[in-house]
Amino acid sequence: MEYIEEYNKKYRNISIILFILFQVILTFALSIFKKWNIKFLLNNANFICYVILFIIFFIAYRKIMIKSFKKIDKNNVKYFVIYLISTIISMVAIAIIMDKCGIVNTNEIQENDANNILNFITVVILGTFVEELLFRYFVFREALKVNKIFAHIIAALVFGFSHIWYYVLIQGDYTQLFSSFVYIALGLNLSLLYAKTKNICYPLFLHMIINFISIT
Repeated sequence: MEYIEEYNKKYRNISIILFILFQVILTFALSIFKKWNIKFLLNNANFICYVILFIIFFIAYRKIMIKSFKKIDKNNVKYFVIYLISTIISMVAIAIIMDKCGIVNTNEIQENDANNILNFITVVILGTFVEELLFRYFVFREALKVNKIFAHIIAALVFGFSHIWYYVLIQGDYTQLFSSFVYIALGLNLSLLYAKTKNICYPLFLHMIINFISIT
């Protein structure tokens, strides 16, 4: 069975540009907002960044997403449930181990401390949409050109590191490398679900549910 989403040279190039844009916006936006010294921008930097990215990504991938939603198959629900359970078990197990070792997930704390409504929109809706198109549709599909095992591994690692790189590389908190295992587990399950269903909507919905659980 072929993937629902078209992936040709055109969309590959678009994805590369958007992947770079994603990193640039999230890296430099906060420092720019600090220079402008506008309280609203500083307090809602994450929300503003993802709104911008969401709009750009929606425009770029709207045809792909519409086609994917139309091709949702109820026969894939069983796989969705299986990987939902697998994701929860693996993430909880890793979180327990981290807690026993005294490792604090800084990224998760900041998400939980943010403005409730805007944080919900950012984490559950905007963030998942942008991240699934980046890490499943682009990184995973690109890595598939090597082989499936490599694609699952690299997509999970890139997804995991993307959530903690700022704290490791900028703030020098190397304990956050252990926090990446939570996101790696999530990323791996999302990629496995995508490979099984061949439709980006399923990992998108799963990602939304997991993010909703994490902030409630």
